[in-house]
Amino acid sequence: MVIIAIGHFNAPIKLRQLVQQLAPTIQEQFQALNFKNARRGKLVYLKLIGKNPKVDEVLKRLNKKVFRKIKLHAFIPDELPPITVAAKPIGIPTKLRRICNIAPNFSDNKFRQVSMDCLLAELQTKFTGLCALSDSTGHKLLDNMAQTIYDRICEIHQASPVNSCFKLTSFYRRRYPHYTDFQFIQSTLHDIQDAQGTPRLDIDENELCAVNTEELLNLTYENTHQACNLHINWVSNLLNLYVRSLKVTDGASSPEIAAKMTVRKNLKKMAPHISSYVRQVIMSNILPAKDSHYVVKVYGEPYLPNKTAMLPFLQQFGTVTSTRSEHMYNHISLKVSWMSYLQLLKSDGQNIDNAKLVIRPDNMPMYQIKRVMKHSSLRQVGVEEVGDEEVADDAEHSDEETEWSEDW
Repeated sequence: MVIIAIGHFNAPIKLRQLVQQLAPTIQEQFQALNFKNARRGKLVYLKLIGKNPKVDEVLKRLNKKVFRKIKLHAFIPDELPPITVAAKPIGIPTKLRRICNIAPNFSDNKFRQVSMDCLLAELQTKFTGLCALSDSTGHKLLDNMAQTIYDRICEIHQASPVNSCFKLTSFYRRRYPHYTDFQFIQSTLHDIQDAQGTPRLDIDENELCAVNTEELLNLTYENTHQACNLHINWVSNLLNLYVRSLKVTDGASSPEIAAKMTVRKNLKKMAPHISSYVRQVIMSNILPAKDSHYVVKVYGEPYLPNKTAMLPFLQQFGTVTSTRSEHMYNHISLKVSWMSYLQLLKSDGQNIDNAKLVIRPDNMPMYQIKRVMKHSSLRQVGVEEVGDEEVADDAEHSDEETEWSEDW
């Protein structure tokens, strides 16, 4: 942790605005503590919070920067003057951090945990039946697979101590290629069944990867609209029959019965409007908007082709946005229209630049590992893992707001 001072600021500016202005120049994780009045204007004090910040390079870049016609002066103060530190020091917003290609401030164990989550999500995305298969074992299957993946990642990370989930997942796939995944699932399942004394289940790889696009292709906007209208009429008729059959009596013997009769009277008054209420609910909650967009997950095996190679493919489906994963080296999410969505799913398995594309819907069921992972050897003896301290990032490891990097 290093404290640096930057000045001198004469024009009014908020701390949050200054963070956004300085982040592309600093190119390191930092927090803005607060301003301090000085003779020639205000100084701002920043704390570099990365593991090994390149302080000299940061100072050199800052001292070259001209901010609102004023050349900045950055230095390491001999001592931190008494300043009122902001209640919550302001860090770099996640989206800006990603645009600036600044690595998240993770501990070693956090890098490993996030990498494991990404790899497990890739397996569940490709093997569409994996979550249901795991559920049949009380999710021992995915729990055991997660532990094995985590152990492998620990060994890889110890041999190649990178500070990037992107690189760590890439190194994992070099050692454990995609063509080994099905065998990994099958052997883990058989180990569980052997331990339980149950017969081994023979699973088929093609069935485990199947995506029923034919059902989706029938769900056009027009077909869905027609189905909604049929159900609106059916539900409305049933409700009207029920309301008309309700008996209303006067002179109730108890407050409860009196309240019930009041409700029935009001329902009968509402009867002419029931159909419109049902229509409003169904159309608002079931029928998709005609111009709405849908997210598709795309994984490349053994890698994701570069942007130049992928661009014709994306243009073919009128991609609205393409979001490159910050943490998973071979994953992007595409947002497309409804009709493009259905056609894009049918392009699963397409080969681009010697890489196979695995294309799946975004809304698939996904099992989440909630416990904090530790290496198997440490779990057995109860030893704490070195470097397991929590280092908070400014957001969860979500890639939904990450724009596709132009230099990819």
